[in-house]
Amino acid sequence: MVGICMSKHIYIGNVSPTVTLQDLSELFCQCGSVEKVTILKGHSTNRLSRTAFISMSEPSDAATAVRKFNGHLLEGRPITVSEYQHSEEFAGQ
Repeated sequence: MVGICMSKHIYIGNVSPTVTLQDLSELFCQCGSVEKVTILKGHSTNRLSRTAFISMSEPSDAATAVRKFNGHLLEGRPITVSEYQHSEEFAGQ
């Protein structure tokens, strides 16, 4: 069982390379206001990785998103969704 999310930042793993920032924003806005979406790029390839981060406006919205979307199929892939504590690592992306 997932506990209450204390952070408003969410990690998303196993993201398809064809998923866009808009796709993620539209999906996660079902749980509340999305402040920022970041899809990481590989350092050496400059290709989009399978990792994304989302900042929600409220921690309760992030908790709802974790419960609702962990394991959700997005473009045929089950995404991993969890709380992320260290937002400063992607704040400048």
